[in-house]
Amino acid sequence: MRTTIHLNDELVSQALQLSGRTTQRCVVEEALKVYVRMLKQEKIPQLRGILTWEGDLGQSRLDGWHRIDEKKSTHSNSTILR
Repeated sequence: MRTTIHLNDELVSQALQLSGRTTQRCVVEEALKVYVRMLKQEKIPQLRGILTWEGDLGQSRLDGWHRIDEKKSTHSNSTILR
C-alpha cells in the first residue's frame, strides 16, 4: 500500500540511528510490526481460563536449561547455561 504520512523528523532520525535500518520505510514497517505484536500480546490476559494446558510445568522449566559450555566462565564461578 502506498501512502503519504507526516512523521516527526526527530523520532525518525532516532529510530534510524538506533535500529541500524537504512531507510525510513524499513523503520516504519518494523515499528508497525512491533505495534501489532504488542496489541496482540495485550489480548493474552483475556484468554485466562479459556485455554487449558496439560503437562508438567516443573519438567518443562527444567527442559529449557541446556549446558552449552562446561568450561567455567572467566567472570564467575558458574557454568555457562543457556
